[in-house]
Amino acid sequence: MKKTKSDNKKINISKIKVQLWNECKRIVRAKYMNKDGTWTCYTCNKTLIYPKDIHTAHGKSKGSLSIKYKYDLRNLKCCCYNCNINLGGATDIFLAKLEKEKEGLEFLKETCIKDEFGAWRLKHDDCLIQSKYFLPQLLEEYKLL
Repeated sequence: MKKTKSDNKKINISKIKVQLWNECKRIVRAKYMNKDGTWTCYTCNKTLIYPKDIHTAHGKSKGSLSIKYKYDLRNLKCCCYNCNINLGGATDIFLAKLEKEKEGLEFLKETCIKDEFGAWRLKHDDCLIQSKYFLPQLLEEYKLL
């Protein structure tokens, strides 16, 4: 069988990651928009009027998570600049709220264990998911949401 150009085409993971993050932002902002067209910061409850003021924030940082969980919608909420950037995500407040929600608690239990002080610590993830297969599939799934 002859190979076609599309068979040899390399998957641009960096481009897919950008597209996937844009889909995550779209989904989170649509999901958490208030009836009056504003948003509420997940950690401090500040009203966010303009879309440019909204950050899509992680409870557990994206950098510390395995590829399987970096774009997990259960870990993403709308936050203000101050909470997400100046307060480093206000993680203590974020996680306390997240564990009170069904989906949030499921996410935390999948990715973390509670230590003796009650803090959520990431589990060692032995899951070997290949980005070139997982991310394009997740992107297509999120486009349908």
